[in-house]
Amino acid sequence: MLAGRAALAAVLPGPSHSTTIALTYDDTRVVVANRDVNTVSVIQVGNGLTDLHNKLAEIPVGIEPECVAITPDNKRAFVTNAVDGTVSDISLVNFTVLKTIPVGTEPRGCALTPSGGTLYVANHTSGTVSVINTTNDTVSNTITLGGNPYAVAITDFGHGTDTAETIFVTDFFAHPIGRGEGFDTGKQGIVWAFRFGVNSVHPIPLSPLTNVGFTADRTAFCPKSNPKLQSQLFCPNINATPGSAVITQNPQGCFPNQLYSGVIRPVPGTTLKPQLRVTSICAEPEPPVMFNTNIQAVIKSVDTSALAQVTAEDDNLNAQIKTDTSTVGLGGLFAGDIVAIDATLNGSVYLIVSRNNDYVVKATVDPTTGFLDINPTHANPAKITRFATGHIPTSVVISTDGTRAYTNNDVSTSVSVLDLQSPSITFADISSSEPPAPGTPEDIVRVGKLVFFTGLGVPPGDSIFSTPIQNIPTVANRNQASKNGWSSCASCHTDGLSDHVTWIFPAGPRRSIPLDGTIDKDNPFNSRVLLWSASRDSNLDFNQNSIKVQGGNGFAGTPPDPAIYDHGITEGNPALDALTTWVQIGARPLLQPQPTNATALAEVAAGATVFKSNCASCHGGPKWTKSEIFYIDNPAFTSDPNAVPPKTPGVPIDPGINQGISNAGAQIVTLTRNNNTFEKTFKYLENVGTFHPGNPLEIRGQGAAAGQLALGALGFNVPSLLSIAYHAPYLHDGAAQTLQAVFPLHQLPGGKTIATTLNATQQADLVLFLNSIDGRTATFQSEAEKFKDGE
Repeated sequence: MLAGRAALAAVLPGPSHSTTIALTYDDTRVVVANRDVNTVSVIQVGNGLTDLHNKLAEIPVGIEPECVAITPDNKRAFVTNAVDGTVSDISLVNFTVLKTIPVGTEPRGCALTPSGGTLYVANHTSGTVSVINTTNDTVSNTITLGGNPYAVAITDFGHGTDTAETIFVTDFFAHPIGRGEGFDTGKQGIVWAFRFGVNSVHPIPLSPLTNVGFTADRTAFCPKSNPKLQSQLFCPNINATPGSAVITQNPQGCFPNQLYSGVIRPVPGTTLKPQLRVTSICAEPEPPVMFNTNIQAVIKSVDTSALAQVTAEDDNLNAQIKTDTSTVGLGGLFAGDIVAIDATLNGSVYLIVSRNNDYVVKATVDPTTGFLDINPTHANPAKITRFATGHIPTSVVISTDGTRAYTNNDVSTSVSVLDLQSPSITFADISSSEPPAPGTPEDIVRVGKLVFFTGLGVPPGDSIFSTPIQNIPTVANRNQASKNGWSSCASCHTDGLSDHVTWIFPAGPRRSIPLDGTIDKDNPFNSRVLLWSASRDSNLDFNQNSIKVQGGNGFAGTPPDPAIYDHGITEGNPALDALTTWVQIGARPLLQPQPTNATALAEVAAGATVFKSNCASCHGGPKWTKSEIFYIDNPAFTSDPNAVPPKTPGVPIDPGINQGISNAGAQIVTLTRNNNTFEKTFKYLENVGTFHPGNPLEIRGQGAAAGQLALGALGFNVPSLLSIAYHAPYLHDGAAQTLQAVFPLHQLPGGKTIATTLNATQQADLVLFLNSIDGRTATFQSEAEKFKDGE
């Protein structure tokens, strides 16, 4: 029989929050979600007197377990399963699943009320929170929030009386404010708050930072310095003399984005109410997009009583790290991709996870400012305490006595044991699930995930496929992915998807591309030309991104292997090959809510018919885009045969497709097929009327053409519509915040727009169909299929 609320022997010792690893309240066992193998492990880590490292059980649950919450009596654990849309209730006595509870789509964070009687679950793509009565394991209520709920945290004001508590849920992505897309202060974060048993929701804005502690040189964006300037939008002072500090040392801002985690704790030494501290991969998209003006590691704070942000406590950890010039071990590494936070119950010590750098950093609360301080002496950066972990940690949990901490290492499928009293002691690592054997297909995918998520590096050559993945040295190969661990591919492509940010890149304003529609999941040779401007054609672009944006050396050697270049081979470098394999398999399209009643099903079906007639030629096919690499590998589209190494064979090509590529500079425009019986031209760039040269935002972000007119006059490479409901904003510059807003902007042949071509009913049905598209949706034939078949 399920243990009911009345049977619980205790209450939680403090506020609860989302985590992928949880510790029983007697500090004896950890329960860890093994996301890639669909299990949960229970590991004995102590018996009250001695440290132990005994794996007690590995329990199969649903697909992609995301969050673990343990009841106060230490007898049950609840686990959210992302793909299944369920919660598993697990017995920690006999290690079995007691019941599986359906919730919304793509559940992420979860947390229990102090009594353990109610579990709150954030449904990421449903935009809802499921309220589960743990007495009978049923959903008692569903609260609609909108957006993309992620992390959950719950107070303990009532000391076990649930009715006194407040539930906080982060919206993962930022919301536009002010000037919106493309600006460092153009968006704000949102945390929703609501009382126990109440459905009314209070949104708490998290404002952008106006000064993150780093500056940028805006010389190329000021009229007195750049005679070819397209617009003055990003010049700090158009009247300033070239070389003035106001231009060359312009303070940068950022907006809170990717709110992975939050924890509620008291503020030591004060009478302040407990605060919710939220992690943020804070985005700064203004030009130039460089490694230290790209993302920041920002902690935002919320007063849990006033339900308002504590504006004085905007804290960028990187601004504290920047004076640490050490290159020994973890020294000098920035706080890239902060995704989790925990603290001692009294709030005296915090631990923050830097996912891409395989470490956890220690912080205390500054009694004057309330900031989380990672450098208490403020004089010796070497005093920053970093704890090494296994590969790609996703959560950390601190023991109730404050002496130990444990991290869940996603790629290593291991648990790191950290001695908080002796940070110099090398961490112990416990296998939570056996990693795949080196060199197996599963291992290659896992290595690719490591390359995608690390901000450090991996050894060159094939040794990465013969070494157990937990033993691949990342810190020893630092500065490949980014300079001093600043960022990773995953920083802007969370889980291989998108951060929903419009960046001012070298080609112009570009919304981050979700990679789930880049490579056909069933055919690795069916790959989309990658970028909006069709200026690069494969995931090897991430090597260029590591060098040109993230300040690293790349994975292809220094100087880079000459076989690795834009429009280059898609095979040949072990690290980049593995990364491409992970993108194909691991960048999973998120599931979207589906209609259930007959009326809604009929409307979606009608929308599919509208889509087939009006949209499928460009947005059909297995990738939901006609964009496809048909041509033989072309090292560069240039008449100079010495510009790059000669053509390298190895890229498959359909018989009869010749080398008839038309290009404009670096952009692929068309490809012509001639099989001696007919000739046909395939267009990569489509001009749908969304590029406006008069828009001051249409400006190139860096390089020789910085400040000049952006690319786009020839059109854009067709984007994928796979799980499109999840990937707002829309269009290359993020000009449409909703699908409905796309319709009056997107032109069709003949000069009409979607809005003027379709009637109101057709538009409404089309939106319903678009919102339903995910990896399960049947596709339609695109122009690419017809081109291949010679139609």
